[in-house]
Amino acid sequence: MPARLKLNVFSPLPPVRSEIANHTTWVLPPLGRLADVTVWTAQEGWSPVEAEGVRVRRYRPDAMPWGELNDADATFFNIGNNTGLHGDIFRVASALPGVVILHDTVLQHFFAGLAVHHGWRAEYLAAMRRHHGPDGLEEGRRLLAGGVGAGELASRFPLALAAADRATAVVCHAPDGARALEARTRLPVYHLDLSMDLSGVEPPPPPAAGNGAGPELRRIVVFGFLGFNRRLPSLLRALAQMPNRDAFRLDIYGQVDDEAEVRLLIASLGITHLVQAHGFVSKAELDRGIARAHLAVNLRFPTMGEASASQLRTWAHALPSLVTRTGWYATLPEDAVFFVDPEDEIEGIKRHLARLLAAPEAFEAAGRRGRSLVAARHSPRRYAEGLVEIARQAPMQHGRRAAVDLARASSRALASMVGMEGLQRAAPGVAEEIALLTRPASPPGG
Repeated sequence: MPARLKLNVFSPLPPVRSEIANHTTWVLPPLGRLADVTVWTAQEGWSPVEAEGVRVRRYRPDAMPWGELNDADATFFNIGNNTGLHGDIFRVASALPGVVILHDTVLQHFFAGLAVHHGWRAEYLAAMRRHHGPDGLEEGRRLLAGGVGAGELASRFPLALAAADRATAVVCHAPDGARALEARTRLPVYHLDLSMDLSGVEPPPPPAAGNGAGPELRRIVVFGFLGFNRRLPSLLRALAQMPNRDAFRLDIYGQVDDEAEVRLLIASLGITHLVQAHGFVSKAELDRGIARAHLAVNLRFPTMGEASASQLRTWAHALPSLVTRTGWYATLPEDAVFFVDPEDEIEGIKRHLARLLAAPEAFEAAGRRGRSLVAARHSPRRYAEGLVEIARQAPMQHGRRAAVDLARASSRALASMVGMEGLQRAAPGVAEEIALLTRPASPPGG
């Protein structure tokens, strides 16, 4: 039987308002059954973690117990786009080699936030130049001068690999994101399906027999962190244009960017009586709101390269959903979601709302299919097993990391001595020698 591993996991934890924090708490119980886990958080307080084999430690980036950290078999860093929650984690990941879990593969907002609000200006420009060339450097300068926003740069200059400059490996939750990164790095890139704990979500009752007329009102729900790419204005306009709009009610849960503008839009469209914004609520209240809904709207455009915890929570309740046909969402089964194309967004939403009134059975079937997918492919146990398997490959990962670092140093030294033309001639031989020097040792008897 393989030895029990020692793992470090850097992550925010509840009660902070973060789906990454929630995800970590779901994964910890099965992970603690497989390994000895230390969770590191920069928070002053956290909800109790009830998981055997798991302990929680607070850290400060300027006073790290490096010896203790290096004693682990593997270290995992959870990185998302929230600078406040993940900035300190990134600082440690920049000093300690480990596995970076990218919850988003478009991190322009994260690094722009570090530059604008946390003094990381020179580092931001260096990262833009290193990962995206002269155009990236120029656009980075424009951003720091206030001439362009992170949202305008995100798709062309994602900066995902800037989070992995000291990484030994990268984990993505979206297969297309993993493939894109594999093409741009020599580090190992792994795909793990994001997970969802179903234990606290009661399965829905079987569909009631009847004439299919359904309830008089159809409740729509939107929830989560509702930034610019969640397309809330498009949903509001589509709802306002429905000829039978009074047959719907829209519940909004979570933080809404530009909340004042959204409220003005709701009033100008004349749908104040159809929409209720609840703000942040407890998990129990959110679950009740989702459970009573007939449709979730989970549009994302542009995508940040993420898989969606909101989508998994929607499916956990066997609730049908509208998603944008882009990124991870475009890979979802046709019988488990209803797609909206970005170029036909408002009309697409309206067609689905009309169908929800006319044929609710098709939507109920899609929701049930979604719940079965969560149970089969998105369990925390499966995710924890994937982390342990990645941790067991640490010798190979560190070898690859050493090869990347040695190649960079050799290239700089050779270029300074023989110029770019000489570097191009010498590169194949140098690469071969580096591969031999950094190849992991074979196990005894191997």
